[in-house]
Amino acid sequence: MIKKIKLAMVLVVVTLLPACASNSRGNVSMSEQGSREHLEAKLNMTDVFSVADKLTNKMLSTPLIDSWRIKPPKLAMGRMINCTDEYNNFQENDIFDRVKGLVLTSGVAKVVDKKHNDYDYILMGKVSSTVAYGNGREQRQYAITLEILNPRGDSLGLWYDTSKNFIRTR
Repeated sequence: MIKKIKLAMVLVVVTLLPACASNSRGNVSMSEQGSREHLEAKLNMTDVFSVADKLTNKMLSTPLIDSWRIKPPKLAMGRMINCTDEYNNFQENDIFDRVKGLVLTSGVAKVVDKKHNDYDYILMGKVSSTVAYGNGREQRQYAITLEILNPRGDSLGLWYDTSKNFIRTR
């Protein structure tokens, strides 16, 4: 009886072992370290935060903003306008919350509510995308823009960054 059980276990192992080694269930591969895989050709929140971080750090390192460290001005957060066709994919307020957090952490400005009309500068933003279709593929690229304005509406600085292209086979 013990011999039959051992024989059955060996048969099960021998039968299942080749199935585990084969690639018959589909194409599976490892992604590169640091890459972010997407199931769709759309921006996700990790991508949004990555571009927002990069863009905000670019803005904070400019001479205009760096000069604020001596006497931090009052900065009002304006609107982040979503000019994409993806209103449900991400919230533009999440982008601005991330930017606001980075500005506060840097200490270069005091963030105030723009309703009080007592601010030195206002920060505005825009997120946009382009979509191209061809050869059964969909390709998207996203751009985020940040702009600093004085209370009269004069533009004092503009920072722009794009995401990588997201490609989906249709």
